[in-house]
Amino acid sequence: MVIDVNAYIGHYPFRQIKLKTAADLIGLMDEYEIDLCCTSSLNAIYYKDCMEGNHELLDEIAAFKDRLIPFCTINPEYNGARDDFKQCVKKLGFKGLRLFPRQHGYKLDSKMSVAMLNMAGEMNIPVHIPIQLEDLRGHHPLDIEVAIGEEEIKCATLLAPNTDIILSNAYLDGYARVIESACKARLGKGKVYYDIGRVDCLGMTMMEELIKEAGYERIIFGTGAILQIIPVQFVKLHYMETILGTTPGQIEEIKSGTLARLLGLI
Repeated sequence: MVIDVNAYIGHYPFRQIKLKTAADLIGLMDEYEIDLCCTSSLNAIYYKDCMEGNHELLDEIAAFKDRLIPFCTINPEYNGARDDFKQCVKKLGFKGLRLFPRQHGYKLDSKMSVAMLNMAGEMNIPVHIPIQLEDLRGHHPLDIEVAIGEEEIKCATLLAPNTDIILSNAYLDGYARVIESACKARLGKGKVYYDIGRVDCLGMTMMEELIKEAGYERIIFGTGAILQIIPVQFVKLHYMETILGTTPGQIEEIKSGTLARLLGLI
């Protein structure tokens, strides 16, 4: 089984995306033999009221509930954010929360953000933080200019010790060096998980460093579809086996086992 932790549907304001719909994403999943995708709405990131995008997402994926796992997008600084999040989980069936601090103009370790992180921990809902959506070196003038930094994430994890946090879309070996040393002092049950999606596989140095810091048990599979190309992530898994000596059992855990447990699928 393959579970992708990092997928989206909808419109992206900064470049043309030809594949936008749930059906388009399912087509990609079938092509690359991905069984399940954790999916959120790109529209929700850029709407003033994220809930409009969350409702659109549920309508869009209604025919594919067996393949697409809904993650809601919430802006903790928005009026009614806590009530919106409760509704998403308790009434609408969302299985995860995605936060976009840079796009929504707050810091991850701010008072309202930390309150949301702790609320997710209390509800046993993992929080996914895409550090950036795309490489910022060629960003549009209206897009964010700086990704979320390591220290900001470290502080947030310490302030929300019972919350499971998923990181994506960055060179995560560097993040792990900062976060993992601090997390030894994290007194709660929450863990930090690292998506391989933007971890460079050339020479495998970054991947090797990430494994050294976090261990195989907290590395998971993500593609960044529909914004990123899927096949390169499977190439990484191949090179992990051939260069790093990663066992088939460890590969299976990265592909599905760890995330299935985190989401309560097994």
